[in-house]
Amino acid sequence: MRGQRRQRPRESMDQCDAHGHGTDTQQIYTVEGDAELAATARQTFQRHGCQDRVHVLEGRVNQILPNLTDPFDIVFVDIEFSAYLPAVQSILDGRLLADDGIILVDNGTTVHLKNQLCLTGVILNIEAVFARGFVVDKNNSANIDPLELDRWVQAGELMQAFNRALMDDPRIDVTLLPIFDGVSRVRWKRTEKQ
Repeated sequence: MRGQRRQRPRESMDQCDAHGHGTDTQQIYTVEGDAELAATARQTFQRHGCQDRVHVLEGRVNQILPNLTDPFDIVFVDIEFSAYLPAVQSILDGRLLADDGIILVDNGTTVHLKNQLCLTGVILNIEAVFARGFVVDKNNSANIDPLELDRWVQAGELMQAFNRALMDDPRIDVTLLPIFDGVSRVRWKRTEKQ
């Protein structure tokens, strides 16, 4: 998970892997659950001279998030599928997302859209899981390794539950960006005052 805070300097947080991205004025925090990958990330950031702006928080996301207090402007989530919903709920419930911040969630096109109105005004009736750019279906495994099919179907079920929970959360707006396996953009609902 990656996240960015805007408090001169800007800061971000990454719930993902050993890759931090940003500018010279940002502080970036990346959460890494694997000690070896965390060490590799630290070495990489030091080798590139950005260890003063890119910080590796070692541990599981569910252990790290409760210890954070300041809100982030940008949070990128790309973790194990079963951790998506608890992580995003923890970010929202803990007010770790700035008022004008966004959460970008990878693998968003594992969709379950029944009677949903899309931007073009068309009513969608889609229930599909996408993996590596292909639709995953127990009856259509031409593009997915049959040995991996059950894992992808389970991942799709987890992401469908995740997407339903996001769509049902009255505090947030969610936009699905159809990029490869999809990116969900989550932000606080705008009020009349904003």
